[in-house]
Amino acid sequence: MAKINLGRVKFAFQGDWNNNTNYRKDDVCWFNNSLWICTNPYLSNGYDNMAPGDKNTGYFWTRTFSNDPDRRRGYHIMEDDFQRSNETGNPVINTSRYGNDENTQESTRNGQRFGQADYFNNNSNNGGYFLDYQSHLLEDNETYAMGDPGNFMGYGELNTNKIQFYQNYVPVENNFHVEIQTSPANKFKIDNRIASSTLGRNTFGGEGGGFRTFTHFKEGFKYRFNQRHETNKTFPLGFSTTADGIHNSSPGTSLAADEDGPYFVVGTTTAGDTGVFYPLYLSAAGANAEDTRLGGAGSSATLNFSEITRGPNNELVSNESGTNFYLPDMIDSTAVDERIFEVAVVDGNPSDHPYYNTGSTKKYSINGSTATADVTLNLVEGKTYRFDQSDSSNLTHPLRFSTTANGTHASGSEFTTGVRTVGTPGKKGAFTEIKVRKGTAKLYYYCSQHSGMGWSADTITPSSRARSFVPSNTPMYKGANKNGLVRYFLNNKQVTETQYKETFADTIPNEGNSYTGDMPAYTTEDGSTRGGQVYSWKKNQDRQVEIYIPVGFYKQRSQKIYPFCLDSAATKADMYSDLGWDVEESWRGYKHWDRLQTGIKFCGKYNPAHHYSYNDIVIYRPEKRLSDGEISPQGPTGIYRCIRDSKGRPPHYGPQDVTVSPLRTKSTTTSGKLIRKEYQEYPAHIQSYWNDWESFGRQVNQAEEANAWYGNKGPIHWPYKHYTATSMNDDNVYRHIDKNGVLWGINYPQTGFQQDGSYYASYYEEINLRWRDWWRSEDLNYTGYNENRGRHRSTVRKPLTTPRCVQIQEGRQGASLLFDNGEVYTNGENSNGEMGVGHEQGDNYGFMRVLGLEDVKIIKMAERQWSNNTHHKMALDDSGCVWVWGYNGYGEIGDGRTQNKPAPYRIPAKYFDNEKIIDIACTDQSSYVRTASDSIYSFGRNGNGQLGDNTTTDKYRPVKMANWDPSANNGIAVWQISGQSNNVWVTLLDGNGYTWFTGHNDYGNSGAGNTSNLSQLTKIETAPNGDFVDLWTMYWNGYKSCFGRHKDGTMYGWGYSGSYYNLGTGQTGNQTSPTQVQNVKNCKEISISCSYSDYGRSFWVEDSGLAWCYGQDSRNAMLHPVAGSNYQQDGSNYYPFRWWTPAGARVRNMHITTDDQGSSSYAGGYRFTDEHGKIYHWGRNNWCTGHNWWTHGWTSTGGYAYNQGHGR
Repeated sequence: MAKINLGRVKFAFQGDWNNNTNYRKDDVCWFNNSLWICTNPYLSNGYDNMAPGDKNTGYFWTRTFSNDPDRRRGYHIMEDDFQRSNETGNPVINTSRYGNDENTQESTRNGQRFGQADYFNNNSNNGGYFLDYQSHLLEDNETYAMGDPGNFMGYGELNTNKIQFYQNYVPVENNFHVEIQTSPANKFKIDNRIASSTLGRNTFGGEGGGFRTFTHFKEGFKYRFNQRHETNKTFPLGFSTTADGIHNSSPGTSLAADEDGPYFVVGTTTAGDTGVFYPLYLSAAGANAEDTRLGGAGSSATLNFSEITRGPNNELVSNESGTNFYLPDMIDSTAVDERIFEVAVVDGNPSDHPYYNTGSTKKYSINGSTATADVTLNLVEGKTYRFDQSDSSNLTHPLRFSTTANGTHASGSEFTTGVRTVGTPGKKGAFTEIKVRKGTAKLYYYCSQHSGMGWSADTITPSSRARSFVPSNTPMYKGANKNGLVRYFLNNKQVTETQYKETFADTIPNEGNSYTGDMPAYTTEDGSTRGGQVYSWKKNQDRQVEIYIPVGFYKQRSQKIYPFCLDSAATKADMYSDLGWDVEESWRGYKHWDRLQTGIKFCGKYNPAHHYSYNDIVIYRPEKRLSDGEISPQGPTGIYRCIRDSKGRPPHYGPQDVTVSPLRTKSTTTSGKLIRKEYQEYPAHIQSYWNDWESFGRQVNQAEEANAWYGNKGPIHWPYKHYTATSMNDDNVYRHIDKNGVLWGINYPQTGFQQDGSYYASYYEEINLRWRDWWRSEDLNYTGYNENRGRHRSTVRKPLTTPRCVQIQEGRQGASLLFDNGEVYTNGENSNGEMGVGHEQGDNYGFMRVLGLEDVKIIKMAERQWSNNTHHKMALDDSGCVWVWGYNGYGEIGDGRTQNKPAPYRIPAKYFDNEKIIDIACTDQSSYVRTASDSIYSFGRNGNGQLGDNTTTDKYRPVKMANWDPSANNGIAVWQISGQSNNVWVTLLDGNGYTWFTGHNDYGNSGAGNTSNLSQLTKIETAPNGDFVDLWTMYWNGYKSCFGRHKDGTMYGWGYSGSYYNLGTGQTGNQTSPTQVQNVKNCKEISISCSYSDYGRSFWVEDSGLAWCYGQDSRNAMLHPVAGSNYQQDGSNYYPFRWWTPAGARVRNMHITTDDQGSSSYAGGYRFTDEHGKIYHWGRNNWCTGHNWWTHGWTSTGGYAYNQGHGR
């Protein structure tokens, strides 16, 4: 929100925001339910890239490649995602600064090691790299080449120091290394990646290796391509909007050609006018078009400069006397404060008025003064003036213009060229505005209804066209042939494209005594010419090509940019295989506008085709279209407020569905692989529809704290099914996330690890994080980069908003919380560094922020769910890096050692063959990573072959699972990793409906008809394999059970069924092949809880909301008041039976836990959520039912489910 000094600022309200208007500082407009003030003037490009907004609410999320999980066509917010560094300036190359014993790591982004370089030396060989803690100096790259436009008092304020140090610097992340592959044909290798149709979408390097994924340019960013490598000689790099540039059959042009404009110039014209001039164009056509857009007549003036300088010391840039520039005649298209006249009507027939005793006795007063015969208004050509008639005295006195004195009252006509009238005179917001075009004759203002009220307004030619400021998106003119979007640098000095090509074509001897290339030209005795080549290859070893993608390029120019070789030789065609990089639109309105005031707007019933803005209010009721075409309501009506731009993303009513196998949508499984769309990066929950809406006011049948998500199900809206169905082994602690992202908990303090400490809570409380950590969090860094938030400096600007919890990952000895801002909080066991706080000293009841992840955004957590106090944690960030910390006795950290890690450690991408990581999983002593190509890497304990590398040897670094070809098997639909300690197994469901198995198989849990362990992924072909569409595996008290869903909805189980018929097949013992589950069909969730021996309790939930159970019934674990252990509902069979749920309640999801106390008297606690977000509890109570104190202690709920209460 803008901070305004009302005593200093005079607002210039410009009405509704318009994408064709050039706004100036302190202009105010109305847009998307809010009033905005311009803080940074700009030149409009005629599109919405500059629309008002802030980073929190965004603008038009409908065309991004990288940030939108659905890849809709929208704008990319220009994030400040530069190379990270710590508070001392030392670079942090995606690794923790806490507890990490590796001083340097290989950068996956730049392919080189970074030391502490001289980052302020333009002549250093680092090529102008820029660290993140300095990135606030480069937030707007072009701004610092011309000074701070917000503080301009004249062109002399141009900041030469910033020009000297920063103009050639670009973020490290946007630098590329270029080499040439010459066999079998000449090809560019950019970051060690040759051209490929996949463009590296699935790996860091794509085909040919490489260091990172690069698929597209973003508007508003610079990119540098370093051609230092010797293989680049004779292969100068260029860029074009035509495939293969000049080599195309219809040759394209280089983007190095000078742009037509606009530019600004600091200098002196041949007419003697000195100052800052903009917007300048190199053609009259360009300037005339801009003049028309600004409201002018489509005309321009020709300027020629005797000298072009920059900065207060007038350093000479060049003498461009031979270059003509064209300046639109229209100077300003908005009426700023000094050109807004307050109009009033006074009575009394003033004696000095030119129309004394003529016409009306009422006269116009302009800014408090009435006209006299020798005083007129002066209107400068090219500027805009507004006559504000909001004062009530203007009623019935509309002000108009004419070229005749007294206008229509003297037989003249109304002058309307460039004139706009708004509102009714005398009413708020009424005004008459005029854009004074060049050559406009002398004007007279008059009242269209009454004679003799006005006087004259002289139109004058401006004495100077120099300005006092420059809009921040206007580039400086840098000399002929140096103003293209592509620029060339030799030893960090900008040169022309021709000079750059000359360097690459250098044939002068470059070694020893023969080296004469950069000497002055001279003639030898034999008459040959030597020297004269300043641009020799040997001398200019730092060779860089820079491309800048201006905001608006996508719509104004092209949607794609192609690299090509500037040398026209036929052998140098097709060096990037006619492939190019897409251009992603950027929105930068937050750089120019601050919100002054906001309101709300009621938009009626939610419409998925409507584009909603911040503070829009809608009515929404979930609905489903039935097969007969009728619409069936799926819940009650609610009222929601839009909290960021949204289209096609409805509000979410309470509980969210878990992610299921993608094969479920297929009628057959012959082509069921989860297809990742082009450009898919990672699910960014902060930009997903989970964060588009929040409830507004009380809703029917749904409390504000209605449940949305339980623990151990992965992040909300994660695109891949969670990696295990194993129930949580805990001690009566229950947490959930409500529909607004608030975290709640209820507990009995057996271990003290539950949430806030060792005390009872018989109703849900909101879980509060440590204020110290919140105070240091990125979300509180509201005013910018210079705030010092204690030890951990934040480098990301975000408005002050409460983070939403998106994932709970928990077990008996602790839990982890992931928030939509990427922060992770942990509590519990810490004897092996499991909390990630940099030490191994003591356990912690409350949640603490994990240290070392401040500069990355975590998007998923993984950790074990079964009881074991020697465990580790994993995290995946949004750039595809894997972080691990905690216990490392078997190499599960993946760093090649067995020492514990008390703080996050980033596993180098080269350990995964530079493949892009899309998912993570782990047990207590083994770790698993899934890549975008659906390969799996594993590391840690391997005594039973669970790592799948065809050995039973522990692995301290990642290894690729053997005998698995993703392409041949249509990829992975579901992966499941379950078990504890060494009793771990991995099961995959491939895209063709077959399961694959490796690991411990003592209960026949492979489904292959035997109990033999396997040490590599092996295809299971027992029936009905080939027709499975979903898969669940679970570990319970040492036992192993699995379930599969057939394409017709039939359920199958295999593995251990035990004494309590836990597979639901009506049989006990081991079942080594898939066997049909009775009664149950079309499951979406399955879980087994066990607390003692094989006292298993099985639970199934169908798509329809029907729920089933079977097994041992201590503490009334079976949700049925009369059922007992091994209940025979039909009197003869041991088949699953229906839950007793409250009337009308449909089960949306469930949360099954167990309490392994080693006693038959213990049992788990169980919850389910209905369609309205109400939570129901049954089973063992221990003060956790909520507001039902009569069932406290070690009692059960009697086979009934009770709604749990929340604190207010």
